[in-house]
Formats: sequence, structure tokens, C-alpha cells
Amino acid sequence: MAKAVISTIGHDRPGLVSDITAIATDLALNIEDSRMTVLGGEFAVLMAVEGSEATLAQFDEKLSALCSGNDLAYIYRPTRERSTNVAVRPYTATVVALDHPGIVHAIAAFFSARGINIRDDSVEVEVSPTYSGCPATEVIEDSIASKLRDEGVGDVSVRRVLSPPWTTDWISDAGREKLREYGIAPPVGSAGKRQLLGKGAVRCPRCGTGQTSVVSEFGSTACKAAYKCDECLEPFEYFKCI
Repeated sequence: MAKAVISTIGHDRPGLVSDITAIATDLALNIEDSRMTVLGGEFAVLMAVEGSEATLAQFDEKLSALCSGNDLAYIYRPTRERSTNVAVRPYTATVVALDHPGIVHAIAAFFSARGINIRDDSVEVEVSPTYSGCPATEVIEDSIASKLRDEGVGDVSVRRVLSPPWTTDWISDAGREKLREYGIAPPVGSAGKRQLLGKGAVRCPRCGTGQTSVVSEFGSTACKAAYKCDECLEPFEYFKCI
């Protein structure tokens, strides 16, 4: 049996995959494998199909017509089973790191320099909510996945982690500064039972004074408290130690 690989990319819309697979089904082609992803506003399909050479030629013709009529970029390439002269072993490598520009290239270069071929890549993000009942958890997870896909990462999964529980002690200095810039006073001190005995002065994120007063122990969410500044009189929220 002959084999071919096709690739299509175009504006994302409902029914695109159905239109492509319908042609393969009508010609009784076997879809051996496929990958699909959304990159920005574009939807990309990579598909391996198998059939007779005559049927694949028909598939190429019909798919080319579909793509030209729907403003889709299209590539058709005959292929065959991959052969190698050396014995190889498949491995799954898991890399855990903070995101930063160039990380994908650094990882790929590491494997390339050692003659290791990357067959597939995916990204799994672990998210620890501030507390198990946080109402914003799903929105945060969806935002992370959406941002990664916009940056060109196709295979993204987000996993919620409840153990060990998240704590404000994990907030970095940079993270505390971002809270302050946003108008939220960062946690004072460390999480623990000592917080029940009282905390240090909560400084106003706007003017920086420590002359502030509690308005309510609960703000817009359970993890924040409502405060007001006794100097500039501005209201603000304080992120509690958890």
C-alpha cells in the first residue's frame, strides 16, 4: 500500500476536519495518524493516509480543490515507512522548567547535539489553586492553555494539583511586586499558625504607608481582605497569608 502525508492550515472554523476526513472516507483511505492544533487564529492539520497509488492521487486532487476553494494552504507529500540502519529505543523525556524565551530551542539543541531525534512534543502545566474552592481556578487554567497555544504550543494540557497545597510563601519577590503594582498589598510574613497571633503592618500599595485599617476580613475573594489607607484614604485589597 502507498502512503502519503498531507498538511493543511487556514482560518479556524467548524467543520474543517469533517470536510477533510470525508474525502478520505469516501475514497476508503486509511488515516494512520493525525495531529491537529490551533496556532493564533489558524487551524493546522497534519495527517498520514494509506491506500493505493491511484486512490491517493484522487485524494490529492480532491483535497487540493477543497483547499483552494476555502483559502487553505496545502501540502501533499508521498512517503514510506521510516527505515534506520541502527537500532533505536524510544524514550519519553520530561522537562520541568519556568517558561522563558528560547527554552524550546535550548531543549531541542541539547537532544540534537547527542544525535537524539524528537518524534513528538507536548507541554503539561501544573496549576495549584490558592485554595481548593477558588472560583477563579478554571478561568486561570483556560487562560494558561490559551496563552500557550497563542505562542505556538500545540499540544497543551493543564493539570490541577491540590497536594502539596499552595501557599503564599511560594510567591516570588517579582510576583509580590506585580501584586503591588496591580493595587493589591502582598502577604506580610509567612504562612502558618503564627498569623493567628497577628501580622505586621500592611502597607498601602499606592502610597506605601503602614497606616492602614481593616475594613473586612474578606474582600472580593476569600483569599483577600478589604483594607483602607488612613493616609491617602484609598481602598485596597490585601492578599492574606495562606
